[in-house]
Amino acid sequence: MPKQYAQIRPEMWFDDDWRSLTAAAQHLYLVMLSDPALSYAGVAPWHPGRIAQRAKEWSTLDVMKAAVELSYSWFLVFDQDTEEVLVRSYIRHDGLLKQPRLAVSIANAFGAIGSNKLRAAVVHELARLRKENPDLPAWEKPQVKTVLRQNAVNPRDMDPDLELPFGVDLGVHLPQTQVEVSGLSTTATATSTPPTPSPKADAAAEIESYPQGPGRSDTR
Repeated sequence: MPKQYAQIRPEMWFDDDWRSLTAAAQHLYLVMLSDPALSYAGVAPWHPGRIAQRAKEWSTLDVMKAAVELSYSWFLVFDQDTEEVLVRSYIRHDGLLKQPRLAVSIANAFGAIGSNKLRAAVVHELARLRKENPDLPAWEKPQVKTVLRQNAVNPRDMDPDLELPFGVDLGVHLPQTQVEVSGLSTTATATSTPPTPSPKADAAAEIESYPQGPGRSDTR
């Protein structure tokens, strides 16, 4: 079931990772956070062409460039096969788990997620929250317990799963640990030399920033 509202807090502007994003990436994040179809689990449909229609002079390629930036910064998690996107820290910061009835709504929304990748990311986020807030009544709900028994994967271990036309320059700096997406590199032009697989980001880093990002605790 879609949400009727989403919280946008001023604390986001305190975070260096958020401020390091381009204006286009920040805009796309806020667009997805306020998407009319965003579910209680923080998942929305991912249709770049339709999303581009929400602003004048915004192209599908512009949307995709911003999406790649957000994916490598772990603000959003994408599954192009199922055409879904997860606002990774949505459940953490929206306060839904403080209300047991809405916790059930999260569990129901989880069941509607088509992507196994996004399902695993949601379970990971819920497990983190339970560890940090073990006394919340939401954890006693049978539906929530069922969700927590499912497969969990840290989004930092996941591939970005985004494709751009070969040779397109992203125009922004990506983390050194992950610089390749379907032939796209952080250099100004793509070459014909096959890319060298880059190491995965450190999955052990569990402290993240608002709305998400490495190195600091979530504050939103």
